[in-house]
Amino acid sequence: MNINLNRSTFAILTASLLLGYSAHAYLPTIVDGLAIGDVELGTGPIVRETFPGGELATAFEDVALLAEKNVVSIRSVTRVDGNAGVNPFNGQRVPARESFQEGQGSGFVISREGHVLTNNHVVDGAERVVVTLTDGQIYTGMVLGTDSKTDLAVLKIEAENLQPVRFGNSDELRAGQWVAAVGNPFGLASTITSGIISAIGRTGVGITDYEDFIQTDAAINPGNSGGPLFNLRGEVIGINTAIYSRSGGAMGVGFAIPINLAKTVIDDLIQGEEVRRGWLGITIQDLDSVLAERFAGGENSGVLIGDVVSEGPAQQAGLRAGDVLRSIGGKVVNQVSDLRILTASAEPGERIAVEILRDGKTQSVSVRLGELETGLNGAKTGLELSTGLSLAPLNANIARRLGYGTDQKGIFVSRVLAGTAGNLAGLLPGDVILSADGVELHSLAGLNRSIERKPSGIELTIMRSGEKLRGTLSVEARTQGDLR
Repeated sequence: MNINLNRSTFAILTASLLLGYSAHAYLPTIVDGLAIGDVELGTGPIVRETFPGGELATAFEDVALLAEKNVVSIRSVTRVDGNAGVNPFNGQRVPARESFQEGQGSGFVISREGHVLTNNHVVDGAERVVVTLTDGQIYTGMVLGTDSKTDLAVLKIEAENLQPVRFGNSDELRAGQWVAAVGNPFGLASTITSGIISAIGRTGVGITDYEDFIQTDAAINPGNSGGPLFNLRGEVIGINTAIYSRSGGAMGVGFAIPINLAKTVIDDLIQGEEVRRGWLGITIQDLDSVLAERFAGGENSGVLIGDVVSEGPAQQAGLRAGDVLRSIGGKVVNQVSDLRILTASAEPGERIAVEILRDGKTQSVSVRLGELETGLNGAKTGLELSTGLSLAPLNANIARRLGYGTDQKGIFVSRVLAGTAGNLAGLLPGDVILSADGVELHSLAGLNRSIERKPSGIELTIMRSGEKLRGTLSVEARTQGDLR
């Protein structure tokens, strides 16, 4: 899969993109805009309160007229350092020459004070940003804040008599609803395309860290990035960000960031601060049929907690490895991406209710969220990266759910990535690694030491459904294979 996020176009997904399955993740509902101090965002007019089906053509006309007042064109100028070289005629060294690269995208006005929302990749690294209104007025855009994890940015222009968009509620969206994408594809200002919502809650696309995309067949082309996706009431319900394409042009599969996700970071971006995100301190795994049978009574609902961070928020609240987390803040969790977004959207320090399933019984636990530190953000450990395994020390709770004695020792395997060293060794989710080269394992550090001593291959003893099996884990062989 090839993903290109450059400022001269916008995010394009190429080759064969395997879309994640749909799961509608909840985000905080803010229907009538957003207030930050004395600044009101997203409070502009709407086209209509209701939409009779027979007025479809008129509705799109009204949205187009409204968009002319608040959709802008964004041009970014980025410095590009050239490479030094040698003059072939005299052998003298030629110093590197600086050059400048221009990119183009879209954005939309979200406050009367001149705040503009767009994609981060439209302005990332730009030394100068030029914002042009539909009437031709040109302004210098000041980048107030950016967030690469959601691919969002807020600019500020010093302009008067601006009309902001009105924010909609992306949590209420359903597949099949009509939408209109507006932007400046190929530099063609105020271009509107129509379509429907093809799907909601798209994850696993591989564009941003926090994905909950709206998928639409409304045509999105180079230059549309950062432009608004409207419903037929004239409310912005998404930010156009990427397309799936084999040709570089629209093929009917576009992706937009839900406006409710944007609402959770706009405040920090306007203040020019690092976006603060909640943190639970757990390692989690989607439930497959095997794990669901062992830990959730066969119900494929929720996510399995594989490990808890020592002294982290989850451990302090009494959560354990082997618990199945089913909801947070009253919102259902169906997969890992749901919990990731819900937790990150909450405020650090906020006390939030978490519902878990433990030993077949539902419990509610109150957790005070910590703050996700910049740079951590769920980063995998070196052991996970080298083996392709999600691992946790076997505790009494997990051992009991697997049908073993509570004093059973070993390393619990909760996930195995395809094509990795762990996969080639024959490991499966639910396995327990008992020993490495004959040495019993009681901790992840013990397994890591064995791999470091003998990366060419260690002999594992594995417990699977009560039977002992053997396999060879060779990290070195897999690493060499990846370098071909």
